[in-house]
Amino acid sequence: MAQKIDARGSISKSNIVMSSLTAAFNLALRIEGKRGGGRGSSYFARQSSFDITFNPAALVERTNTESTRRQKERTLSATDINRLWVDLHNGVIPAPFCLMLSFLLTTGQRVEEVVHATWDEFDFQRGVWNMDASRRKVKGTGVHEVPLEPLHIGILTEAKTLSGKSQYVFPARDGKGHINRTQY
Repeated sequence: MAQKIDARGSISKSNIVMSSLTAAFNLALRIEGKRGGGRGSSYFARQSSFDITFNPAALVERTNTESTRRQKERTLSATDINRLWVDLHNGVIPAPFCLMLSFLLTTGQRVEEVVHATWDEFDFQRGVWNMDASRRKVKGTGVHEVPLEPLHIGILTEAKTLSGKSQYVFPARDGKGHINRTQY
């Protein structure tokens, strides 16, 4: 089964399937081993017998995890970024979501950091986004300052006209909370 998944090019999915199979066979082996008696053996005695003495999934060679790791580290090429930028601004994607994606792309910050951004974090006089360290994935101390370029200021200015009185830069459609992926 894993080889078929590999053949489709789903290396990560193949490794997940193999991990699940290995865990299932290991559980069956533990149940078989505990049938002999001892504390808690009545539970295991009631379980179906699997009649296995080894884990066959352990014999299957895993797909190269190094290549899987590299796939997760893929970066966008200049062509990819240009195509994405054009697609974002062609009017198909609703404006609030387009602005959020544009800000995300141009700042290079994490999705959760961008969607949770509030207006009080921005210092337009100094041209910085002062993100509290407690909101960052990588916890630290103090404030993380993200410099704002004129492009960012333009995106934020447009977002301000759409956000109304919300504390969030990219609010939910109903105005309660921040934007999320299920809304647009």
